[in-house]
Amino acid sequence: MLYMKNWSIRTRVLLAFFAILVPFLGFTGIAALHYGILMHSFVRTQETETGGLKRTSEIMAAADGLISAIEEQLAGKGRQAQRRVQSQLMHLHESFKALETTSMEGAEERQLIGVLRDLMPRLEAFGRELAATPSPAARDVSGRVGALIRLHDQVDTAVHRLMEIHVRKIDAAILGVSDVSQQVIFVTIVTLIISGVMAVGISIPLAHWLSRPIVALAQGSRRLAEGDLSHRVEVASGGELGETAQAFNVMAERLERSAIENAALYGAVRQRADRIAAINRLTRIVS
Repeated sequence: MLYMKNWSIRTRVLLAFFAILVPFLGFTGIAALHYGILMHSFVRTQETETGGLKRTSEIMAAADGLISAIEEQLAGKGRQAQRRVQSQLMHLHESFKALETTSMEGAEERQLIGVLRDLMPRLEAFGRELAATPSPAARDVSGRVGALIRLHDQVDTAVHRLMEIHVRKIDAAILGVSDVSQQVIFVTIVTLIISGVMAVGISIPLAHWLSRPIVALAQGSRRLAEGDLSHRVEVASGGELGETAQAFNVMAERLERSAIENAALYGAVRQRADRIAAINRLTRIVS
């Protein structure tokens, strides 16, 4: 007897579909997850480094503004220039405090922050001292201005180096995202190829597996047509294939029972016909 599993055609088709789809979704999902994690890291890096870049730019602008305001004051522009010096000093102080709150992971960044932490109080002190200068004709002003400019140049150098570090980190993050994007494309293409190969590789056994119950019914019908009324298709209950096989077995059983009954009836009729023929022969002999 042929054997059929207790799975419907719909279940078999869905199982075959998922057997091909799941590997593709698995590989693609892993690649997408990796890409998403990297994008999240990139966004965080970009926000951090952009914030650091903005704060270093503010320090540079405040230091340049301080020098410009002091030059205006020493040029004799009065209280307005002095107020501008005070404003730039406050801006410089607040900008550096904001920079100190930025996360600095690299040793070079921490070293530069240490340099700025040493330079900023001196720069502010020189600025306040020059802001308090009563007149541009005061003695030793030029020496203090020169010292202030040298401090400004040192601050400018440290700030530029910090900005370069932030830009390098942003560029590295962008490059990393670009590399992973290429990897995702590569993994997707490889996944498509693997899925195609798997589809071709399992199509023949899947076709056999899907068609086996139908083939069993076809073979059973053929044997039934050839006169083997005792043949049955063995199938577990459930599913439309199971119902069809059960209906086939019921039909075969009824046909077999009918054939047996017909054979018995034919035998009885034949016996009666033989008796009648024998009686007729005896009647002819007697007469």
